[in-house]
Amino acid sequence: MKKKSGAVSRFMSMFTAAVLILVTTSTWHPGNAAAGCDYLAEDFSASGGWTASMSTGDWAYADGTMQVDGISGDYVTYASTAFTPPGFFSVDVEVNVLATTDQYDAVGLYVRDTPPADAMDLLLLGITAEDGVTYATDRIGMIYYPARGEVKFLIYDLMAGVYEMGQPFHAVSGSVTSIGLTLMADGAVIRVNGRDTAYKLPVDFSTFGARYFNTLRLVAKGTGLHARFDNICAGPLGASGGEVPDFPAGSAMPLPVGIEVFAPAPAAAPVTGITPSAAAPLGFGAAATGGATLSLSAAVGPLAGPADLYVGLQSDALGTELYLFNGAGQLVPHSAAGLVPWRSSTTGAIGPVALLGDVPTALLPAGVYHFYFLMTPAGNVNAMRLWSTDLTIGGGGVTPTPTPTPPAGDSAMEQDIRGKLDLILGLVSSVDLSALTALFEDESVVTTSPAELSLPALMSGTPITITADFPAGYRMSDGSSLSGSAVIRISNVVFNSAGLGADIAATFNNIVKDGAPFANGGFNGSVSLTQGAGDSAAVSGYLTFDNFELQGMRQNGTINISGNLTELNLSSLTENAGTVRLTFSSFTSGEYVITGGTVDITLGGTTGTADVNLQTNDGPVDIVLRLVQGSTAGAMVVNSVSPGTVGPYTVSISDLQLDTERCGGNPAGGTMTFTSAAGTLADVTFNSSCDGSYEYRER
Repeated sequence: MKKKSGAVSRFMSMFTAAVLILVTTSTWHPGNAAAGCDYLAEDFSASGGWTASMSTGDWAYADGTMQVDGISGDYVTYASTAFTPPGFFSVDVEVNVLATTDQYDAVGLYVRDTPPADAMDLLLLGITAEDGVTYATDRIGMIYYPARGEVKFLIYDLMAGVYEMGQPFHAVSGSVTSIGLTLMADGAVIRVNGRDTAYKLPVDFSTFGARYFNTLRLVAKGTGLHARFDNICAGPLGASGGEVPDFPAGSAMPLPVGIEVFAPAPAAAPVTGITPSAAAPLGFGAAATGGATLSLSAAVGPLAGPADLYVGLQSDALGTELYLFNGAGQLVPHSAAGLVPWRSSTTGAIGPVALLGDVPTALLPAGVYHFYFLMTPAGNVNAMRLWSTDLTIGGGGVTPTPTPTPPAGDSAMEQDIRGKLDLILGLVSSVDLSALTALFEDESVVTTSPAELSLPALMSGTPITITADFPAGYRMSDGSSLSGSAVIRISNVVFNSAGLGADIAATFNNIVKDGAPFANGGFNGSVSLTQGAGDSAAVSGYLTFDNFELQGMRQNGTINISGNLTELNLSSLTENAGTVRLTFSSFTSGEYVITGGTVDITLGGTTGTADVNLQTNDGPVDIVLRLVQGSTAGAMVVNSVSPGTVGPYTVSISDLQLDTERCGGNPAGGTMTFTSAAGTLADVTFNSSCDGSYEYRER
């Protein structure tokens, strides 16, 4: 199956490499933000004046932090301090979640009006929340669910006397080191890692003003939660990174919260607006319509918060280098200048700005030129929005990259479905890591350190390092030729009456199989099983791919694992029972992007279900699958419970045969039926060749 990397993959891989350097060498500390803590600064090094609801949670100062555990049931426990800001503000607190039990464990904060015992609430707001219900409340805040990788607004329903937890969840990507809230005259905004997100709750605070709040509370919930809070910082808007643009609500483009990719056609001038999919931040002058002059310009409309903007250019005609425009408008090589933004911490309404003068295309080397415009929330490289446009420059003129002509007999629907299947099957086969186990089976090229393993050594923390080094011309038992090397490291092994677990890290160095690239890059992960009541065990863990490429498909991102098992057998579906959730956040495989969502797997006996609910750059995936154990341990038959949604199509699955032992991630039989919005049906029937090939028939 032929995979394509494309312009997007090229830029994302270059950008991600630079991002990893930034992420691993810098940490944001709100307590150290310049002039950012004028309203409140608390590092808990010598704390006092905090009160806590001790009946539902144990709050204590330890190691210079405020810690909480011992929470009973589903209560929301809190610790309070006086907080009366003189004006609208942003507040942040560093969080370190040490332990969680399930997806409902959470940490957060809110501000409220706490009246004297003999007085009524001074502040009583009627807030129409995101669920469409209007609540009478005296407090507003946010809450973060680490196992889900999601945040939502926290509102207290005064009439019912309970916290209203029914608000929508919003995905956040990457690691979360701090959470917070911005309160302004027209609403509240959730903050993550010291920056405003695009999640805003419109509320008219102008009548009351922020000065009516007099209490700040740290929030925790979840029986198994253990968390630390540190470095609370509150200050006026703009002082700690919470700049709010003066654009009316609904007239500014939201900032990205995951990974979004768009490929606008070449345009003579930039197209601005508040809808990302309709925008085209780069203009190309006459070259956009085949003219002989390239005039590159950039523009962006109003933004809903501060953003960093990057403009890049790469072409094989100029070599492999990625070039970026710096703040002075100079074109600089990434290898020398690093990751330099064109604009930093801007709220938009820029341009058009000329980046290149009128350049005769006859002076440029012939080839395909890839132009990129990238937007990230200011200081936050865990979310990004990329616009990518290609131009083909051929000697004396420029023509837009032509639209491929479908092969004779192939409809537009067929081309689209074939492309989707290539991406999805590539993703499945790449995440299926069983193909890698054969690399470590030949003892003649594999070494283990320590050479002699013992259970006491493992339990004392001794890591295991397994190295496979294939010399030139090496042949596997099946006749395949290999070159390159690989290393797997297993550490932090836990094996006792309370549970079991381990960490794993794998690195593959340019492994080539039969002359074709096979594996490169790396992944790491962790899994643990914690003994629960009876025979049950809580399962948790993650698998993170770092520019990991397997058989031509590259992955980046993390899949989190959580759930509870009552029976466990790693070799057979029939011996497993329980539920497992896979949570995706900004996961990319080639050009396929899963921006968020979950897959809930329920197992029991010989059957199970998989409830898939994902958001992707190709649209939503919402389908429930029934799983039935096949004749062997690695075999499974998959049927859709009812027609589901896969991007723009309604999809039904009938007797899809999977056999990981024989076919890896490729189907070995069965049919998928796609129905377009116009009512056209297309059947995709897989054969038994195990190479992912299939017959396509439209009706």
